[in-house]
Amino acid sequence: EMQSKTLQTVKAKYRAAVYARLSSEKEETLERGTIDNQVDFVRDYVKKQEDMEIYDIYVDDSFTGTNFERPGFTRMMADMRAGRINTIVVKDLSRLGRDYLETGNLIERVFPMYELRFIAVLDGYDSSKSSVELMIPVTNIANALYAVDISKKICSSKQEKMDRGIPVGIMPYGYKAVIGEDHVRQMVIDEEPAGIIRRIYNYYLEGKKAAEIANILNAEKVPTP
Repeated sequence: EMQSKTLQTVKAKYRAAVYARLSSEKEETLERGTIDNQVDFVRDYVKKQEDMEIYDIYVDDSFTGTNFERPGFTRMMADMRAGRINTIVVKDLSRLGRDYLETGNLIERVFPMYELRFIAVLDGYDSSKSSVELMIPVTNIANALYAVDISKKICSSKQEKMDRGIPVGIMPYGYKAVIGEDHVRQMVIDEEPAGIIRRIYNYYLEGKKAAEIANILNAEKVPTP
């Protein structure tokens, strides 16, 4: 996990927050690369600006852009409200967020209220320049549609696998995933936990209550799922 260190003396006109976000979706990871690459890209941009210095680096790894419940983003916004930063720099608009309404509200209302400069490097957007105002809604709509499209593709892919009998996600207790001769993932009985499950059912059929069964297994130090 990346640890950022606040610069104690920032004398430049623009005290910049470097913000990087990477989703947990595989497609997103393949497209955007690593968090470190994002940070290095934005850091290099800031270093080239004569009137700008990095105040701190804010990172959200494996957080979707369709909501704003992210620790790095929350900390950055707190620093903005406290006046510690007056600039936010991201690699592109989608790093800030993919929710059209929320992202647009941030850029068009919240940031200006705090007199904060916002820069999305690859999109060529800089809020200190008035010539790009019409570009924001179009880009944000595209990001929102992209998020919806990715979600549909992931759900469709999982549904197709389930229809073919290929397990997706975490295996239920008592089963395990193996790669078959056809190189396809399969779900098979995991005999060790399966034996514990059979004991639980037998105890229940004998009339034992759930708490009694749990006490028996705990006494034997049987591991939980």
